[in-house]
Amino acid sequence: NLKILKKTDLNNGSREIIVQAETIQTLPEFLSKKKYNISYQIALQLFTDIGNQIKTLEQFSLYISPFDLNNIVVIGEHFFFMEDTSNINFLNSNTIKINPTQLTLIHSWQKNKFSSLEIRKIKSLPQTIPIQSSYFNLGALVVFCLFKKYINAESKKMEDEVETIIENIKETKLYWALKRCLEVKAENRFILLI
Repeated sequence: NLKILKKTDLNNGSREIIVQAETIQTLPEFLSKKKYNISYQIALQLFTDIGNQIKTLEQFSLYISPFDLNNIVVIGEHFFFMEDTSNINFLNSNTIKINPTQLTLIHSWQKNKFSSLEIRKIKSLPQTIPIQSSYFNLGALVVFCLFKKYINAESKKMEDEVETIIENIKETKLYWALKRCLEVKAENRFILLI
């Protein structure tokens, strides 16, 4: 039950909204309360909500750098969003430069267990990586939340390992969406839920 308490148009042209909900918690708090046992439907909602944010941010030339569980807030049990704006960067900023398919990292980013292979391989800067790197992060995060397993992006058998992990949801919308996000070759990754 999400209730909008106040909407304010700010002087800079943006809008502020204050909401009230039964629960507002970080994703780790949510997972802990669920004993790290979330349903397929909740995982599907997580994928949809964060995936929509990624795609919307891209439309405004923004990119989410590698994220982790603590950057995601859960409202009730049905709405997930990235709340740590320090991980959202302008695609043409002093952190990264972009063309339509790649970005060049100028400053280092934190690597974590959800990071794509391209980010894990970075040894020096500047470094160019495909924008689809965040799609891998999303897929790896959802896999962890649903199956309690990390994707080893550096494994030579990653595709087989992913298949083994997600076989319990085979032939579902989320199965195919995760397969698309967790492709080894970044240019083959995309966010699509059909």
